[in-house]
Parts: sequence; structure tokens; C-alpha cells
Amino acid sequence: MNKLRSVYAAPSNKVVSKMPQNTRPYPVAKVVSTFAAAPAIAGMLVLLLIAFGSMQLGIMILSPFVIFFAEVLFIIPAVIAGTIISAFRWQKDALDLFKAAAVGGLCALLPTLVFSPTSALFMGAVAFVVSLLLAYLVLPNAEYLDFPIYQHREPDYWAVEIPTLEDKPQSTPAQAGFYYLKDLPQNKH
Repeated sequence: MNKLRSVYAAPSNKVVSKMPQNTRPYPVAKVVSTFAAAPAIAGMLVLLLIAFGSMQLGIMILSPFVIFFAEVLFIIPAVIAGTIISAFRWQKDALDLFKAAAVGGLCALLPTLVFSPTSALFMGAVAFVVSLLLAYLVLPNAEYLDFPIYQHREPDYWAVEIPTLEDKPQSTPAQAGFYYLKDLPQNKH
């Protein structure tokens, strides 16, 4: 269970962090298995684009074949991408999301480049978009990076001497600069 470290009552000038400590291990199996499913998601995305682009929704009957074909062709590059992402333990911050998307796009682009150079760029772009989406959904939050945050020292309020009203000389409202209607001079005509 994550517990926040105390920000207040720090007796020294140490930098105290508000970030919770990482007590859970990195979800390697979740990342690799999700990126292994990326070819099926990319195949369905391409099929949906074709179906809505041609306005023939009957093409969706081919979806099981497209999912199977995409998984057979791209399962190895997808698992390699998931393994690279989990080996570097990338998390959900802005730069790591784009690194994961670039790795996913390149892992799909390189094998496609060998067989079909004309469609390699399209497959790499689709893999980049799907990898970016999956990285946003699957990677753990960046709150576990445990960067220290500077906190100014909180004064000890119990050690501060608070003056009482008896210690101060009493001033009239006219001396303090505040006038009420009753304190204004009365002109009688």
C-alpha cells in the first residue's frame, strides 16, 4: 500500500518528497501481453477505416480473418516491442509514451519493409498510433519516479509567541484611521 511521506514536521533541511514510494513491481506481463495484442487492434482499426471510408459495413464480416492474419504476421515484432518497453521500464510520462510508440512503429515497419516497401510506411504509421494508444492505457503512472520536490520549511506554530490584547496599547478608531458614523463630528444647524 502506498503511503505519503510526511511533508511537515521535518526537523532538518532535507528535501522531503510528496511522491509515494513504489511498492508494486513493474507490470511486465501486462505490458508484453497488451503489446502482443496490438496487431489485432491495428488490423481492426484498418478494417474500420476501410469500412467507413467505402461506406460498406458488410466488410466487417472479415474481422476474424483480419485479426488472425494480423496476429500471425506481426506477433513477433509486437512481443519484441513489449519486451523492449518493459525492459527499459518506461512509464506514463510524455517522453516515454512517444518512445514506446516509436518502438512499436519501428518493430512493425522493419519486417514490412522487407516484404512490401510500398506499404511499410502505412503499417509503421498505424503501428505508431496503436502503440501510442496502448502505451497511454497500459504503462504505469509516472508518480513512481520518486523525484524529490522542494518544500520550504514549515514554521513550528506551537513555538511562536502570540501577543495578547493586554500587551498592545489600545487605540481609538480615529487613531487607527477608521471612522464610524457615530465617530464623525456632528454639525447641528
